[in-house]
Amino acid sequence: MTTENIEKSINPVENISNVSFGKKEYNGSSKITIDFEVQLEKEIMKSLPTEAMITSAKFEGTNIALYTRNPEFSLTELTLHLSALSKSLKKRFIIRTDPSIRLSEDDTRAEITKILPKEISVSVIFCD
Repeated sequence: MTTENIEKSINPVENISNVSFGKKEYNGSSKITIDFEVQLEKEIMKSLPTEAMITSAKFEGTNIALYTRNPEFSLTELTLHLSALSKSLKKRFIIRTDPSIRLSEDDTRAEITKILPKEISVSVIFCD
């Protein structure tokens, strides 16, 4: 293709009057919405094995956080799947436990104090 052909070729973006990526809008009158994050989340969920029990994928800055109900599987076999996915998407993945399987903050504090030896005195335990 010569430079003349490139200059004369039609730019498909010029024909779209308004494209929305998330909450940002470009150009003017009619509205075409492209919800990239939702589409990408669906694709990620399809590509991961069901044994991982991934409940959701959320964007957190430049990273993608995956919430799982099966942390044992996630820490071993899921890393192999995420390695290839990370390279293709150029994103980092963070694996977190699903809030439904976590202990409450009070139960967590109680468990921590049970584990610690008696000679250690703890004044405050913060949960983040």
